[in-house]
Amino acid sequence: MIAPVLTPTRLAFLAAVAAVVAPFAAGTTLGAIRFLSADVEPLGITLIRLGIGAAILLPLALVFARGWLRGRDFWVLIGFGVVMIGFSQWLVSGSLAYTSAARGGIIASTVPFMTLAVSAALRAEQLTWLKALGVSVATS
Repeated sequence: MIAPVLTPTRLAFLAAVAAVVAPFAAGTTLGAIRFLSADVEPLGITLIRLGIGAAILLPLALVFARGWLRGRDFWVLIGFGVVMIGFSQWLVSGSLAYTSAARGGIIASTVPFMTLAVSAALRAEQLTWLKALGVSVATS
């Protein structure tokens, strides 16, 4: 199988498509979680979401993976995944039982700002005008 060539024009087009689809998918997800939160426990919603994601992504990873992490690195990655993906999704699912999907979406849209602010405060990233502009454009 020959891999398709990603020209700069094609890559820019795919990036634009992703930029349009991602917020739509996030908003749809928040609306669906808000709808389900009255009947399903937050942990159940989280397990359903992560199970669907794993069912879609695991076969792709098995087919296209060039190598796997070994030893301690594998378990550290699994731990980060559980904490950062599982725990944060559980908190999102639980919090939407107490607020509207619109307010949840507004809070979610501030994540890039919070990430940049925390990374600058911890001196992990140098805050530049270009980064601030990029975050502003990405969330507008």
